Amino acid sequence: MNNEIKVNELEQVSGGTVGELAELMAIVSGGNEYAASTAHAPIVNNFEACEIRKKLKSLGVDAKINLGLAGTGLFSDPNKYTDIATGEPLTHKQVMALLLAKG
Repeated sequence: MNNEIKVNELEQVSGGTVGELAELMAIVSGGNEYAASTAHAPIVNNFEACEIRKKLKSLGVDAKINLGLAGTGLFSDPNKYTDIATGEPLTHKQVMALLLAKG
């Protein structure tokens, strides 16, 4: 059995896309619970995802945030984060740490 799991394979099974957005919103808003909770509001969260993408791009991260059908998370593809400079995939945890450090 091959015990090696690649980062992109691991990311496909960890967490929900809307939940990840809520975590990123919580960091960007400085812990504002209301701002983080709106990540769970369908359609509204699509606008927030755009703002998070812009913020991450300014930090050198290409973010593919997919919230699925009307922002509900249904039928969504896993969120993917890539270091723009190196092309290497980043985990959600790495992106959160980057936002905390530089955000």
